[in-house]
Amino acid sequence: MEQKNSIKSETPSKAEVVADARMPLHDQFSWLHADLKYDANAEFCALVKDVTSGCKTVLELLHADSLERDADERPILSPQKAEYLMLMAMRTVEMLSDSSGRRIGIMNEAAAEAQRAKATS
Repeated sequence: MEQKNSIKSETPSKAEVVADARMPLHDQFSWLHADLKYDANAEFCALVKDVTSGCKTVLELLHADSLERDADERPILSPQKAEYLMLMAMRTVEMLSDSSGRRIGIMNEAAAEAQRAKATS
């Protein structure tokens, strides 16, 4: 006799989602409150959180792979995949550093302009 699972899934089926055309297929996620949507500093903080979380995950994978190799166990990653992940993390951190540098430049210019305006008034 076939036993049926009595637990009903909470996730709507694809047919249920398609039937309700008002229901979005994707909800955009943000760490930020809606009122901070156009706050450049808040957006930068959210970017830093995303990038550093991703880099942490990559580094954890590389570390776990290294431990497996040191223990003469089957490695998690091929050497090529490990190198790709390392390069991705390096480029991602470089992008974050460049973005931070641009933001520092903008803030320094704004502060210098405010100081010049104060001196001439």
